[in-house]
Parts: sequence; structure tokens; C-alpha cells
Amino acid sequence: MRNTLNWRGGVKRGGFTLVELLVVIAIIGILIGLLLPAVQAAREAARRMQCTNNLKQMGLAFQNYHDVHNNFPFGAIKGNHGAYGTLSGRNWRLFILPFAEQESLYSQLRWDGVVTHSAYEIGGSFTNNEILKKHVIDMYVCPSAYWKKIIKDAQAKAFFDMYEAQVANYTGIVGASPDPAGRADKIKRMDLGVVADNGALTYNDSRGMSAIVDGTSNTFIVGEQAGVNEYGCPYNANYEGAWAGCSLSKKFSEMVPGEHLYGAGLTTVHKGPNYRRAGLEGAGPNGEQNNASYTLNTVFDSKHGGGCNMLHIDGSVVFASESMSEEVFRAMCSRDDGQTNQQ
Repeated sequence: MRNTLNWRGGVKRGGFTLVELLVVIAIIGILIGLLLPAVQAAREAARRMQCTNNLKQMGLAFQNYHDVHNNFPFGAIKGNHGAYGTLSGRNWRLFILPFAEQESLYSQLRWDGVVTHSAYEIGGSFTNNEILKKHVIDMYVCPSAYWKKIIKDAQAKAFFDMYEAQVANYTGIVGASPDPAGRADKIKRMDLGVVADNGALTYNDSRGMSAIVDGTSNTFIVGEQAGVNEYGCPYNANYEGAWAGCSLSKKFSEMVPGEHLYGAGLTTVHKGPNYRRAGLEGAGPNGEQNNASYTLNTVFDSKHGGGCNMLHIDGSVVFASESMSEEVFRAMCSRDDGQTNQQ
């Protein structure tokens, strides 16, 4: 800033010159450029912490459920409405609600009712369970998730067969394929991928602590599905919303390879965390599929960067790095392969 003498001999104070003003603007820009990444990193750290807390809350609910029932909940069951029974089916996300401070909601649900809306299947839109329409349970929402909490536009039908139903960002684990211990009888090839019999959760059945041979601190039960692959596609076991069931009423031992099986809320793990080319490279060696939100081998992923959050059966949460080998990750998703020191 420049000072000059006026006609009375006093000092006349001038304003900033253009050069000085540009220098100040440049300095402010540099400071913002330095601070903005730090602010964004802090916000993401808070979102990731909230995601971790969500999983811890689920872990406590699983533990409390087991204390009462001596088993973990059914992974998914078939219902009576719709072409495949999924509209009035249920999955684990509903079963644990009374043990996650959601007794009021759970007590209002009708078990002869519909838990979602489908444009393809006949059965009604939330019939007898209208309370679930647009209802969001924050425990199932990762703050960093790619998708909105509620999907209801036609464009989303490329990936979600639902309207006005919550999108859940966490999925239960049926097991892993190929089986980490090489047991052929632990996997079956269905028409939409591979279903396993080596995880903590399963279709139309439940398991207790005694089935977790590898230990509760070595076995995942739920993982985060909140991202998209490199083509911007979400494949995250939400085809008919957070609550829908499965399309087959059989237990694993009764399933016949090739039968039609799909459903919300569960996956048999094939690829590692944040696998970006999910499903677009073709089927896996045993017929694994993860190329749509209704297929059986959808990928665990997140928008946190570098990996995703995973819940152990004992209630602890870890961040599974995307650099982890697929073999190690599959071992952590299996309950009884004998590999307990993989992480």
C-alpha cells in the first residue's frame, strides 16, 4: 500500500495496488488449497468412524440375539408373495432389530405382509407393512455410501428392483468360494452364482457359536457394501431393498445345483475388498457371479478408500485392505476352514 503527500502537506493513504491485491488473493488461494484436503480428510475420518460404529452396533445385536435364541438369525428366508417369494421374505437385517433398540418398529411388522415394492413381481407395495415405506434405519447407512438412502427413480432400476425402500450398506456373509480348505461339498453352483455352506449366516437356517470352528475373532459375519465398481455400477445385494428375503425355501443341504436362488442381504465371497471390475470379467472358476445386485457373489466395497469395514462375530470391527489377497479374505469369511491366523 502506497502513501503520498496531499496539497496541504499531509499524508494521503492510498488503497491496495492491483499487484498487492493479486498477491493477497494468491496467498488466500494457497491457504485454502492447503486446508481443504485436511478438512475433507477429517470429515471422511468421521464418516468412517460412524461406519465402524454402525457395524459395532450390529455386532452387539448379533451377540444379544444369540444370547436369547442360542443361534444367530436366519440369513434369509422365503415368503409367500411375489413370483419368487422374496417380497414377503425376510433377511437378518430385520431379525436383529429388537436387539438394536428397534423394538418399536419390529413389533409393528406383519409377518404375513410385504416388506418392499417390486415393479416386476406381484404382491403389493409394502402391504400390511407400510411403516417400512421410505423408512430409514441409520444403523444400516454408511455416511460415505455412494447411493442415497432411498432409491425410487426409474434410472436406478438398472441395479435395484425397488422404489421407496431403504438401501442397506452392509451385507451378511454366507461363506466363501472357492472353499478355503478345498472342500467341494461346501459349495454349490446355482443359476445366479455360487452358494457356500462355510459361513456364519445361511439361507433358511441358523447356526450357533459351536459352528464357528475358526473362532469368533477370526471370522467375519457382516461387511460393508457401499461403493461402486470402476464402471460406476453398484452390485450390493439390495435388489429388492434392505429387507427382502430369498427365492428358495431350502436349506443348503437340500439345494440342487442349478436351481434359482437370489435374495437381498447376503453374499458368498469370491473377490477381495474393493474389487473394481465386479462381475464384468465373466464368471469365476466355479461359476461365481457378481455382475448384478441379485447375484450370489457381490463384492464388499466402500467409498472410504483403500478397503472396507468388516465385522467379526465377536463384535470387533477391522478395516480390510484392498491389498489383502483374495485367499486370505476368503479364509476370514469362512467359519470352519482351519485357517485362524490369516489377518
